[in-house]
Parts: sequence; C-alpha cells; structure tokens
Amino acid sequence: MVDNSGSMDAMQDELRQRFPLFLKVFHDLAEWAKAIAGVRVARELGFRVRLASTITAGSPHEETEVADLCVELGLASSDVIVRRVAAEGFANDGIIITRESVLPEVCVTADGVYWHPVAVTNPSMLVTPTIFPLQVAVSAIRDQFLDFRRRGDVLAASFPCA
Repeated sequence: MVDNSGSMDAMQDELRQRFPLFLKVFHDLAEWAKAIAGVRVARELGFRVRLASTITAGSPHEETEVADLCVELGLASSDVIVRRVAAEGFANDGIIITRESVLPEVCVTADGVYWHPVAVTNPSMLVTPTIFPLQVAVSAIRDQFLDFRRRGDVLAASFPCA
C-alpha cells in the first residue's frame, strides 16, 4: 500500500518505484502524487470514485498495474474501466474502432455528427455532415444500433467506454 502519511517526497519516491509504467505516461511526478492523494481523500470522505484508464496496446503489464492500483485504492471493480488505446487521431497503433465495436455516443463537430467522440477524425464514423435537425442524425444512429442488436452483433466488446 502506498503510504501517504509522510512527506510528498516520500510518497513520490514510493510511487516512482511501485508504478513505473504510469509514471512513464504521467510525466509530472508531483501531479501524479497529488492525484493519488486526492483519490484517497475522496474515498476517506465517503465519495464514490470511478476510474477510466486507457492503456497501450503492447504492454500486458499495464492492465495488471491498473488493477493492482485500483484494489489498493479501494475502488470497486464496477467503478473501473480499462481500455486499450484506439488507433484514431494521433495514435498509430491500437484497437481499430468501428461502429460495431463501440456503443454510440453522439458527437457533434463542425464537420458533422459522428458515431463516437473517439473517432471524429475517421470518415467511416461520420454519420452525416448535416447537423440540423439533430434528430435526423440521432435517429440514424439509433436505427443502426438497433439493427446491430437485432443481428446479435457484440457491441463494445473491444472498446469499453465510460
């Protein structure tokens, strides 16, 4: 268990040793230590804390580290979502996102209405370039989603989202 009763320096040293993969991504150790301390304070005050974490595709140890940290922080498994990075935007590697692999989360940009915000740079996720009336796009998304469900497609199996 991470001891946060001592100095911030001691806590940072312990976090650096215990969670090297997190620190590789979370560049500012002081901010990481504050975040962990904040989660502990919130839990002590009785708040429900939820965690959504995105991990890289090529590191099997990251998922174990996230799970261990969540157990250590006292987070219920139902309050934790761990997903692999999506091969979208600036990510060169990761899970391929399709309408079939992620539950719809309507996202409106200047370019139109997209199936999900994680893939707003992906032309295949553009539902329509016409934003108004928004109900037309929402209905199209609903109809396609219901069609997937009727066919028994497994949605969101590879990319769970919050």
